[in-house]
Amino acid sequence: MPGLFDNSLLWPVAALLVGVTAGVMTWKVTPYFRFAYPSARVQAIGNPFVREKELSQFLECKSINSFKSSLNVYKDYNVEGLTASEIQSSLDEHFVETLRMVQKDSPKKLRGFYDAYLKLLDGLSVKLALKSKVLGEELKSASTVFPETRKILEVIKSVSVDELPSVLRERGFDEGVVEVLKSGGKDLLKLDATVDKSYIGGLRSAEVPREAKGVRDEFVLRLIDIKNIK
Repeated sequence: MPGLFDNSLLWPVAALLVGVTAGVMTWKVTPYFRFAYPSARVQAIGNPFVREKELSQFLECKSINSFKSSLNVYKDYNVEGLTASEIQSSLDEHFVETLRMVQKDSPKKLRGFYDAYLKLLDGLSVKLALKSKVLGEELKSASTVFPETRKILEVIKSVSVDELPSVLRERGFDEGVVEVLKSGGKDLLKLDATVDKSYIGGLRSAEVPREAKGVRDEFVLRLIDIKNIK
């Protein structure tokens, strides 16, 4: 079963998200005391996976069990699994739980931002499903955050390739995705990029408080840079 996220980007993006969240929460603290509590919780989480010391410890692990034990030393971690794939899935679940926690503690005007980001994570499953469909391969099961994404995957599985453009347009995908699929979708790199662009567009347009717009825009630009580097 594919992981919920692109594993090569999971922790760099997680670190960026925590940084953006902390920035949003502490922006102009005096008139926005409602940011104080969620900001403190975010800062308490920290970024244990982007420091050289911690990464070196993980690299020295000799087995799956020792790797898992090293992860579970950190506060709030209870990673499970007997294989690398299962451990990755468990990490994915922890990441989503952390985002949901921050979302719940944040002001209501920030919650749409987190929903848009979680939908972006679901985008990986959508991309995998579309690629399998246009290549005539069997669609594999995939984890999703939102029930609506699960419905999209079911629709992709049930319709023909020719029907995909109109079906995805009805579900809010932008014209770039539609046009690629109209041409058969065989340019997989272009298909991948247009689906990402569709979800990133939702993140870029997510409503946030006025004082947080600059931080949101910076986060989106860094996320685009990460995907371009990939």
